[in-house]
Amino acid sequence: MDRYHGFKGGKTVVDVGGGVGECLKLILSKHPHLRGINFDLPHVVKNGLSYSGLEHVGGSFVTDPIPKGDILVLKWQLHSFGDEFGLQLLKNCWDALPASGKVVIIDMVSPEYPGTDLLTRATFTSDMIMLGLTPGGKDRTMREVEAMARATGFSSVKVGCRDLNMFVLELYKTA
Repeated sequence: MDRYHGFKGGKTVVDVGGGVGECLKLILSKHPHLRGINFDLPHVVKNGLSYSGLEHVGGSFVTDPIPKGDILVLKWQLHSFGDEFGLQLLKNCWDALPASGKVVIIDMVSPEYPGTDLLTRATFTSDMIMLGLTPGGKDRTMREVEAMARATGFSSVKVGCRDLNMFVLELYKTA
């Protein structure tokens, strides 16, 4: 959070699949001007953290509309699902954003070409775990993320920051 500055101009941040709100609590502690909505399954958010500016909304990002916000956060969500589901999730995010909004993806990004360095091996190990634990889950390359973003209407993808193989990507509705 200290290296990423993409929350500065925001008003409402929605953490899609945000669990009990731990990540959103961290975001709000660094950016108290924000309103935060933690969106997850009802049985999850009923045990949500209490924090100033943090509201919990129960629902499923599969079947329910995602709450509206100018910044939507997806952390460790895209790699948990196959392409069809990932495209639907991004489309649902597109629908919840204003024209000037963005999606912030916090996830691993696989290298375009295999290598033997430690970073590449760690990323591919994560990919193998996702393949084994989730139906269709996988880590994606930057090209794959960009293709999914464009297929769901986003006009641009930017790297907000990176730490080793963990990326913060920004998907914008308008360039």
